Amino acid sequence: MEQQWITDRLPTEADGDGNGVVRLRSRPGSSEYNFAHWSYVGPGAPWQRTSYWKPTAEPETTEPDRITALEQRVTGLLRAQDELIAAMANRLESLEQLFWAHKHQAQPVSVPAEAQP
Repeated sequence: MEQQWITDRLPTEADGDGNGVVRLRSRPGSSEYNFAHWSYVGPGAPWQRTSYWKPTAEPETTEPDRITALEQRVTGLLRAQDELIAAMANRLESLEQLFWAHKHQAQPVSVPAEAQP
């Protein structure tokens, strides 16, 4: 049975053969193909695994595992964002203190009477 052309997802490293190669359809509707590294395949381009492809020993990540990993990444990014906001607030407070200290240390300038209109 001939493989179907895959267009609903991009290939991954696991889809490539020992050299990371997949088949890439030459033209729409054609049965001709070229070989390309899996990372060069763009969205919507029809591709297939080569006849040299071997399944990996590891099972592919399941959807719940992928969602858990994404949730953990989002949590980490939110934590980093909170730390950045706190650091920025501390820096702003330091700059305000520096501004007010400089403002109150400045001596008033008096204009001589003869220079006044």
